[in-house]
Amino acid sequence: MIKINPKVSIIILNYNGIAETIKCLNSLKKTKYNNFEIIVIDNGSEKNENNLIAKNFPKFAKIYRLEINLGFTGGNNWALKKTKGKYIVLLNNDTIVDPNWLTPLVRLLEKDRKIAIVQPKIKLMNKKSFFDYAGAAGGYIDRYGFPFTRGRIFNTQEKDSGQYDGEFPIFWASGAACIIRKSIIKKVGGFFNENLFNYMEEIDLCWRVWRAGYKVMFTSTSVIYHKVAATAGKNVIQKRYWEHRNNLYILVRNLTKKEAIKILPIRFLLELIAYVYYIISKQKPFIKSLFLAHKDFIKNGFYIRLYRNRDLNHKTIPIYPGSIIFDHYIKKKKYFTDLRWSAKGNFSFLVYKNSQNTGSEVIFKMANKLIDKGFSARIYTLFGNKQNWYELNTSFRNIFHSFFQFKPDYLISTFWPTAYILPFMRSNKKYFFSQDWGPSLHEFILFKILAKNAYKIPANIIVHSNFLEEKVKENNRNSQVYKIKYNVLGNEFKRYIKNKNISKQKKSNKKIKILSVISWYTYCKGLDNLEEIITNLHKKYKNYYFTLVSREKKSFTNNIDKFVSNPSKSQIAKLYNDSDIFLSTSRTEGMPITGLEAMACGCLFITTDSGGVKNYAINDYNSIIISQPKDIWEKKIIEHLFKNEKKVEMLINNGYKTANQYWEDNIIEDFHKIFS
Repeated sequence: MIKINPKVSIIILNYNGIAETIKCLNSLKKTKYNNFEIIVIDNGSEKNENNLIAKNFPKFAKIYRLEINLGFTGGNNWALKKTKGKYIVLLNNDTIVDPNWLTPLVRLLEKDRKIAIVQPKIKLMNKKSFFDYAGAAGGYIDRYGFPFTRGRIFNTQEKDSGQYDGEFPIFWASGAACIIRKSIIKKVGGFFNENLFNYMEEIDLCWRVWRAGYKVMFTSTSVIYHKVAATAGKNVIQKRYWEHRNNLYILVRNLTKKEAIKILPIRFLLELIAYVYYIISKQKPFIKSLFLAHKDFIKNGFYIRLYRNRDLNHKTIPIYPGSIIFDHYIKKKKYFTDLRWSAKGNFSFLVYKNSQNTGSEVIFKMANKLIDKGFSARIYTLFGNKQNWYELNTSFRNIFHSFFQFKPDYLISTFWPTAYILPFMRSNKKYFFSQDWGPSLHEFILFKILAKNAYKIPANIIVHSNFLEEKVKENNRNSQVYKIKYNVLGNEFKRYIKNKNISKQKKSNKKIKILSVISWYTYCKGLDNLEEIITNLHKKYKNYYFTLVSREKKSFTNNIDKFVSNPSKSQIAKLYNDSDIFLSTSRTEGMPITGLEAMACGCLFITTDSGGVKNYAINDYNSIIISQPKDIWEKKIIEHLFKNEKKVEMLINNGYKTANQYWEDNIIEDFHKIFS
């Protein structure tokens, strides 16, 4: 591990808060990072508190006295000139740090040059299991400029149970505790706008950072404890004035002209509602705060607009697309998780209908895994609005509901009928995820034509096999095609891996158990091939026992010895494990995962050479691939296999090695690469 210890300058402003400042400095003495300087600014305190600080910490901190209070903005701007570090830490004087707080912050900045600011986890000093009001687990704003945090929305503060742990992009980092890359300050138009004086200045800085194409991040590996409003709590009315005024200031400074025209009228309406709220709730002092804030905004708003740096025009900014006021007070969404939105990325999947099939299950697994990784995911269906066969961590709603939700970053159609809806839906980017070759799923000519033309709809196309990639490019040479690895093998199959020896079973005169799994009876599954093989093997030999598994209620043929309808995944896994051979006769499936399931359970895999199966099946390495059904009985493939025990063991062992590369733990690995 590379040791990193660039110099860090820690700035602490003190204003009539000597007791808190001394506690903060005492906690900093325990910091395990060994290359930092502390700059304490006595920001116009009434009692010249700098002398007392200098007396208690003669060599530990550099103390400077300002005769007047320059506010948070002016005090930090002044202190910045005295810093020598590569990174700048802003730390409130009413905080206590954990001994290991600094190293994770520095490490994250060193790891990625695009990261400009990092905020630690900030918790309450007097209730250490709860998030702090000021920063919690990172801050955001909604589209109308109202700030909130993960862990605290308005007056609802959450208990920290690790629900927001990890490293995440955030819109703003709290000025109570954050680390800043010093070299970025000039690139974003300076440090703090001194017109703001107090409050919202860190939001303005972070907004400019995002507009410059850099990132603001949160990490839970660094922890700070904060005494709420110890400095500013003495004048709540003044504080409310600054909050209202400065929030409007940073809006006009950072919105584009087009955004301002759309957003400011609604924001002004919300300001009028604030008057009504203060009147009804009998908070008369705040009416004055609001009036003075609006008076100053009318007077200085245009002047503040002139400060806008038009060179900062990066558009990927994690702003919550809804109204936090409406969601919190009207929709009763009390917690950040209730918003079903993520700064990492927001996905919407379009599925055809609520049917228990492999394709839908893959999408559900993807949605759950995206949510586990900190993304937001929603699923919409053309038909129906409920599903009860898979445990989803997100909503499953009719497509009608999508028009009342915020615009997702990524919209993904997962079957050809839903691809036709893509052009009519709102999204930043649109994709058609083709899991099977649509035209081969239907015998009705109109459906074949519609399915084929779905691949020509303007959208990026995602495929998971060479077969599908060729088909898509054949049909639409102008489409952008992304290929992913189909990591969808369920963990239910891990427990059944065995090195079986079917030649021993042959010698003991047991019947050879052959299993086929066909979810639905369609042409692409090769039903005619399967029946031909079963019929001829039964005619020529009497030592075969055939089992068919399907989601259909009845077998498509009477030649089957055993039929199992709609078993659970664990039941299917046991059937694979109990069988000697898994036989696939698929024609044009995108990539049948049943072969992988069989391999994972130690079942010998015999398959036709059609469709996407060749993406993982390699003849005489992990499977036996036949070019036509009659090869099985005419060339006596199975009989010859029984005579070569070592080859059988080799095929089964290599089959497991192959399956081991497709576990669902990595189901969104390639998806993430495409979207990032």
